[in-house]
Amino acid sequence: STLALALVLLLTLVGCGGKDDGGSQKKEYAPATMENNVYTSQFAGLTATLDESWTVLNDEEIAQIVGFSIDMTDDAALKESLGSGKTVYDMYAMATDSSTLNITVGDLGAIYGKLLDMKTLAQSSAEQLVPAFESMGFTDVTAEVSTISFAGAEQTTIILQGNYQGVPMYEQLVCMKVDDYVLNITACSYGNVCSCAS
Repeated sequence: STLALALVLLLTLVGCGGKDDGGSQKKEYAPATMENNVYTSQFAGLTATLDESWTVLNDEEIAQIVGFSIDMTDDAALKESLGSGKTVYDMYAMATDSSTLNITVGDLGAIYGKLLDMKTLAQSSAEQLVPAFESMGFTDVTAEVSTISFAGAEQTTIILQGNYQGVPMYEQLVCMKVDDYVLNITACSYGNVCSCAS
């Protein structure tokens, strides 16, 4: 579900993207590195250290989670979005308490990258999240757009809550704009508020 939240927002945003108009020098995405549980993104200017309770997934394991998310939903648009391959995963990690943390990157294109703001895009995506999660069997789903102080600035965040087979679910997604790209940092926990979301 963490992956689905990131993908709904990211694919909504990337779907708006277009070709570079050639009029400006575009910052190119460069994948982050992960060494000894230290995530470093020169591209986004972010560094995060995960303690020993976290396991970082490799590309093959992430692909399996994407496949599971596709199988879990009966929403045709979400299935198509999940299977489109337009998302780049900088990192996906799972903690021993079943919390997850992932970072995805999407290209908005030169025009939309300049014109669109994260709050408007997050509000649009939040409206799609409730039915998308309900199609995966979640109940009592709510999605709220807010702001959070993150990486030295006020960032847009989506807070998603619901229940899955009687277990409370809490997700928080932080949306950061990096040049013409959107970077989504998503933390998820079942049973309580994820400590990684703070």
